[in-house]
Amino acid sequence: MSDAANTPSASVAAGTYLLSGACEGTTGVRILVSQDDGIHAGLRLRCGKTARVRLHLTSGEARFSLHSTSARRDAVAAAQLELLSDTVPPALSPAEWAEGVLGKPRTFERLGAAKLDGPVDVPDPAENGTFDLSFACLGYREVQLTVISRDSRRTLMIERTACRSIRGVRIVAEEGGIIIRIGPLGSGGSGAFGYRIEPVEGHR
Repeated sequence: MSDAANTPSASVAAGTYLLSGACEGTTGVRILVSQDDGIHAGLRLRCGKTARVRLHLTSGEARFSLHSTSARRDAVAAAQLELLSDTVPPALSPAEWAEGVLGKPRTFERLGAAKLDGPVDVPDPAENGTFDLSFACLGYREVQLTVISRDSRRTLMIERTACRSIRGVRIVAEEGGIIIRIGPLGSGGSGAFGYRIEPVEGHR
């Protein structure tokens, strides 16, 4: 797995799995495991050591992708899935799931997360400025992601977003911050969403 564009896949039976991973050549690596209804788990790796996490998958295709915060293009990682049982493990909290998928926020960044079982509005405390927003969801094939100016209620962006990958957008907030609105599309189950927001250096 060389980078996020390289996405191996495997056919899996429904069940609880142990995901093991290791890497070399970089730092700040995450392996993501996704299906059509979202990103089921993110495994943070420290190169030179093996990490593990339990997750539940449904029957079908599971996809794997490597995400690194480093600019190096020669990072490599290996992942292994081991079927443990057909029982469902206790679910992670939305915050724990989001941190695994989107990464732990650094200084001046924020990580937000909540359950997703219907439309929800999330006021974000961002002040005026330019921000990069990374968004992930679980439990639905697609959601409608809308970003609104908090004071004027002007729509800054609106689009359909597939839950099987992380969506990144750049937002310019000029009217008292933003509201993030998530509307599930189609049928789904109880899921979660998470977002990571970071200011863009040199922009206001």
